[in-house]
Amino acid sequence: TKGRSGSAPYFSYAIGWAPNTSKFIFSMATSGSTYTSITGSGVHSAGSGWKHVISVYDGANMYLYVNGVQEATIPLSGVITYNIVDSDNLSIGYWGAAYLRAINGSLDEVRIYSRALGANEVTRLYNTGASKLTSATSDTANGLVGHWKLDDRAGTRATDSSGRGNNGTLTNFALAGATSN
Repeated sequence: TKGRSGSAPYFSYAIGWAPNTSKFIFSMATSGSTYTSITGSGVHSAGSGWKHVISVYDGANMYLYVNGVQEATIPLSGVITYNIVDSDNLSIGYWGAAYLRAINGSLDEVRIYSRALGANEVTRLYNTGASKLTSATSDTANGLVGHWKLDDRAGTRATDSSGRGNNGTLTNFALAGATSN
C-alpha cells in the first residue's frame, strides 16, 4: 500500500485479501480521488499455502495475477494519484492508521517495478520462483526499484536486494530465531 495524507483517496495503490470472499483485490487511485478496484476470480482460503500475487497497471488496464494466472483485468486510464509527502511511506502488509488493516499471514519476496510487467514475465516469475531470479542476472531486473526478500533474520531492517538501496524498517514485526511473523 502506498499511503497518502490529507483528503481522499487515502492510498495510491494496494493489494489486499478479502476474508469474507477469500479473494485477492487490487485497488488504486487515478485522476484525483477516483478509486478503482478489481477482485480476483479464484477463492484462496486462509491457511491453504503460499500464494504468488502480482498486480500490474500499464496506463490502460489493471491486472491481477495469482499463482501466475491472470484472475482479473479492467480497463483503466489516468495518472496514479500520489501525494508526495515524506511521511507517507510505502507499507507492506498493512493499510490504515495504527495498523488497523494488517495482514494475518506471512510475506516473502516483495518486488516493486517502475514499469508494467508483461504476462509472460509474471508467469516466468511464478514458474521459476523469485528466489532463483537475481537482480543482477535476470531480465526481470529491468525497472526493478525494490526487492525485499524479508529474510534478514535479525533486527528491524528490511534489506533491498535490488541494488537501489531502498531499505525499509520492520514495524510490529516479531522475530524468533530463524522465523518471523
